Amino acid sequence: MSVISNATISKIPGISETRHLEIKFSPNLEVRSNSFKSATKIRTLIISHNRIINKIYRNSFQDLPVHSLKLTNNSISSIFPRAFSNLSLLEALQVDYNNLQEIPTGVFVNLPVKSLKLSHNKIFTIKNAALEDLSNLNKLMLDHNNLETIFLHKILKYPQRLEILWLHNNSLTAVSNYMLLKMNNLKILNLGFNPLTSIEPNSFSQTPKLNYLVLTNTHLKEIDGNVFPRTGMDYLENMYLDNSKLMYLKSNFFVGLGSLRKVTLVGNPWLCPCLTAVERILAENNVREMCAEAYTNGSRPICVNDQVNNECKPIYNEALSEKYERYKTEHPFYTPTINCIL
Repeated sequence: MSVISNATISKIPGISETRHLEIKFSPNLEVRSNSFKSATKIRTLIISHNRIINKIYRNSFQDLPVHSLKLTNNSISSIFPRAFSNLSLLEALQVDYNNLQEIPTGVFVNLPVKSLKLSHNKIFTIKNAALEDLSNLNKLMLDHNNLETIFLHKILKYPQRLEILWLHNNSLTAVSNYMLLKMNNLKILNLGFNPLTSIEPNSFSQTPKLNYLVLTNTHLKEIDGNVFPRTGMDYLENMYLDNSKLMYLKSNFFVGLGSLRKVTLVGNPWLCPCLTAVERILAENNVREMCAEAYTNGSRPICVNDQVNNECKPIYNEALSEKYERYKTEHPFYTPTINCIL
């Protein structure tokens, strides 16, 4: 494939008639203002696996009739204000697998985008109102970044229109009842693979239409049922609770979760009597435990026991928990981690 630089983008043969364009593996690609102004019929533009020189400049893609724009794996470290502006037909935008550290305000202007993917960057901050011009946004992917906190209603003008939110593999340590404010149409929320240690009461009262909740691979030692409202969680059918630090669930945990149908529990240092109590509640309510095969076949211990108590006492036992985690570390799976999809 020929090397394409800013000077030659406009000279690509037939670019004025091109509807689908891919630019890949160019070591010195630069995208500057009006680089693609000749591509007047473009519908899909993919720029990937290039070494773009640091930045995406103002008006780089202005006024293009593009429906899908993908900027994947290009070493982009910053984006100028109005880099994406007046793309009146744009539905999906990806700027993933790059080196972005922050999302400033004014980058996205007058875009009808429904899906925005900023995954696999180094983002630690998103400025207030940075995404407010994305009034049609219903899918936001911010996974695999360095976010420690996020308040969606501060960066989005219409958080109530968001349906899918990916926040897994960040640096979030807590979920507050302020974090998900106004997200009353959210259906899928992935908070897995974060060092979460706490979830505030009523945190999920803002998400009554939630259908999938992912809390896998966190540092949570306890989840109280008061994180959910007592009524109103009528759509929550799928919940991931596996591979965290849980030893028990409070007796009120399942109150208000009458629609729950599938759950994952494995990989936690459950106290055996407490796990039995949880499984009994699941059976009584026709909730299926999923993705437990590698544990139930004997490859891993399912629970721990102090050999003293045969009843569930909700008291955290640090010594047993650490012993369980040490066993997991010393006896790793020699097959890829279970890809569990409910």
